[in-house]
Amino acid sequence: SYIPDNFLPLERHGRLEILDGPGEIAPGVEILVGNGHTDGHQMVKVTGGGETAVFMGDTIPTTTHLRLPFIMGYDLRPLQTLAEKQQLLAQAAAEGWWLFFDHDPEVPGVKVKPGDKDYEIVERYGDS
Repeated sequence: SYIPDNFLPLERHGRLEILDGPGEIAPGVEILVGNGHTDGHQMVKVTGGGETAVFMGDTIPTTTHLRLPFIMGYDLRPLQTLAEKQQLLAQAAAEGWWLFFDHDPEVPGVKVKPGDKDYEIVERYGDS
């Protein structure tokens, strides 16, 4: 996925900054890092206008993966993915985050709340 011809020209022209860990990259734009799916897997958190949205990447790629035990078979560290999902979903539910999915063909984003076993969808992006 990382072909040098795609990013080396950016680096040569001072347009590329390599991140080593989480952090704010612009006002209201934060990089979250997980290491369950792959080493240094990044998620983008954007806050503004009283709302927070998180692009979940491959940590939670679809709404089906909101269920805690549903983890992709090729995650490097599935138990770590599970722990990361638990922490992220708890915070998302408590703080009312929008969660956006890169692989869900039908649902771009949701808000969640704790349910009996897993997290439940309380609002779908675009339904209101």
